[in-house]
Amino acid sequence: MTTPKDKPASSVLLPAAAAGLLALLLTFALQVQHGFYSSDLGADPDEPAHAVTSLMVRDYLATALGQNPLRFAEDYYARYPKVALGHYPPLYYLVAGVWLLPARAFASLGVLQALQIGLLVATTTALIGRRVPIFASVAIVIGWSLLPYLQKLSLLVMSDLQVALFCLWSALAWQRYLRTRHLRWSVAFGCLSAAAILTKGSAWSLALIPGLSLLFTGDWKLLAYTRTWAAVVPVALLALPWQLWSSRITERGMTGLSPVQHLQQAVPFYQETLPRVLGLPLTVLLVGALLVRIAGLFVGRRMEALNAVFWSLLLATLAVVLLIPAGFTSRYLLPLFFPALALGVLEGLAFTRLLAGRFKLSPAVLQTACVLAVALLTFASQPGYFEKQVSGYDQAFQSIAALSTQDPDLRLLAVSDARGEGALVAAAAFDAPPRERKVSMLRGSKELSSQDWMGRNFKPRVQSPHEVLQLLDQRQIDWMLLDTPLAGDELHSLRPLMSQALDQPGSGWSLRLQSPVWKSRETGGQLRLYQRSTTDAASPPATPSTPLPPPAS
Repeated sequence: MTTPKDKPASSVLLPAAAAGLLALLLTFALQVQHGFYSSDLGADPDEPAHAVTSLMVRDYLATALGQNPLRFAEDYYARYPKVALGHYPPLYYLVAGVWLLPARAFASLGVLQALQIGLLVATTTALIGRRVPIFASVAIVIGWSLLPYLQKLSLLVMSDLQVALFCLWSALAWQRYLRTRHLRWSVAFGCLSAAAILTKGSAWSLALIPGLSLLFTGDWKLLAYTRTWAAVVPVALLALPWQLWSSRITERGMTGLSPVQHLQQAVPFYQETLPRVLGLPLTVLLVGALLVRIAGLFVGRRMEALNAVFWSLLLATLAVVLLIPAGFTSRYLLPLFFPALALGVLEGLAFTRLLAGRFKLSPAVLQTACVLAVALLTFASQPGYFEKQVSGYDQAFQSIAALSTQDPDLRLLAVSDARGEGALVAAAAFDAPPRERKVSMLRGSKELSSQDWMGRNFKPRVQSPHEVLQLLDQRQIDWMLLDTPLAGDELHSLRPLMSQALDQPGSGWSLRLQSPVWKSRETGGQLRLYQRSTTDAASPPATPSTPLPPPAS
């Protein structure tokens, strides 16, 4: 049952859909402007893993449906060792894999990112539009979707946008259950929560929403209803088995800090990051509103369902990033990005109505002035737009493919840092159709050293040029791709040894190509391509490939 302040849902559906479509088109235009469709994969260490795993699912559905999926995944990883299934849940890869079926191109994944932003915008516009004039709702949410923080994530092939979408939808389903008490909304909350968890494990934060929301509404009698507990069933049947099966794998991706150690580092990090993500004005408004709300609980003031659920989602998201030692990144705050905007509008409306009544001002004029001031200050406090400028890796693989047309079983070893290796593996995976020839891309970080998933406990496996050449013979490598790893990467120390082994007379290797590569506008290097010499023909001398200019500003 809606509150008197809410307009009918049907009155906002069409404008919300239009806002979502507009956000999709604007996001696509910004993706083009800021380099998504002209860059290689590798702007983030995890990006190639998400893209290659999505491609693996697509190739299984298109070429191997009915075969043993685990065997297919093992074979795929042996060829393209950037498959992340197990470290991350499967739902994003299933969605992205199906999305890739019509076009086996990573550019399709950028459109998927834009579509998910459009759905987030449409949902939030419909929500806010029931409380404020619809044109104002469209303007507020569209402006919010253009913030650099969100648009940076649209340039990265990641699962964060999908998990944010499922978290928002699950919160709204629980809000409907609090209002209606209908079983279908409790089950919907459970199903959407399971979908969010199967997209990213951090979505277990949704388990805190029912308890926190009942605390804020004071509606404890819902605990006595069987239908309230029905929400647990989809999570237990769908998400929990995967979590139990993959727990030993996902544990490798943790930082190794104790919860107390993590908390000590997380508090200052997110204390500085949250105002950058939300903007200082909205952060201040929400902190003040939360203090007022908490104080109100002690005197018996209860929240309405929508406010209670969104406050629960915000606090649950913050609890997970502060307590679970999974590293530090602003991406983990994305599930609260649109709910924070909605809460800012809801709490801001209450504040401006109170202020207007006290000072006998027009509520509409005051609300408009506050929205403009918050918007201007938020944009002013945001960093500039992120430019995706990864280049040279895809061109290098295409050059190798052109020089190896007669080789039906091509084996390559890429030596770089995590981003460079990922870019090369992704280039090979997307550029080598699965039925044309067998291509295997090996990673130097796995073959030349031993280290865990997080790059810790690095130990080199080769100590001399002879051991390097021996390893290349054992692995039957046809091409060596020797990049310039970032200075902080452990493989940086092995690059001189690799060059010494390959460049020495009689090594059996020839430098065929060398060209510049870029991981960003400021971070570049030289990629050297060595081919194993053949006995029936002398290898031509090294020639530079078509020079690559620095990425455009």
